[in-house]
Amino acid sequence: MSAYRGNRRHHFGKGGGRRGRDHENVATVDENNPIIQCFREYATILDSKHDKYERIVKISRDITIESKRIIFLLHTIDPR
Repeated sequence: MSAYRGNRRHHFGKGGGRRGRDHENVATVDENNPIIQCFREYATILDSKHDKYERIVKISRDITIESKRIIFLLHTIDPR
């Protein structure tokens, strides 16, 4: 089994895979199809929810970093 793993890494980037063949099976999509329009609306809604979630996560991380800085500064104060 280890011989197979060792062999596998030597073939990385030498072709095989799907590279170059992605453009062969491209289907056209009718943008006027009601189902496609519904999915576009759902995609917009999900994108906005994801963006809101990402903003909340970023703010949470910023608060955590600032809290750690404040705690570190409080620990370095010399109580005389």
